[in-house]
Amino acid sequence: MSREIKFEFWDTDFNEMIPADELTAIGIGNALTDKKRYIPRQYTGLKDKHETNIYEGDIIEFNDCSYDRTGGNRGDQILRGPVVYTGAAFWCEGILLIDVECNDEELEIIGNIYENKELLEESTT
Repeated sequence: MSREIKFEFWDTDFNEMIPADELTAIGIGNALTDKKRYIPRQYTGLKDKHETNIYEGDIIEFNDCSYDRTGGNRGDQILRGPVVYTGAAFWCEGILLIDVECNDEELEIIGNIYENKELLEESTT
């Protein structure tokens, strides 16, 4: 299985997101070498319910669809958290992102950790 490899970059000087396709080859080179200014965000290969690409650092909301907790029924435990890349996989709240995307058609990006930190402090209940 392969996925599209792409990045966008958070520019810490201007506090804005820069899609990689808006950068020239020189700009991408600068973004990859100037680690203080540019923070890369890797595309997960997955999309939310609006067909928006999900990137590392996005804050998502989803139903955990926990079989252990609900016996296979869709409970309404809505989780919210940032997408992180660790252990060669993308995760959110301790759940593999691919499992979230496959099991919850309501998965939605609600922000990102750079522009919407307050979303991580708000309750989802």
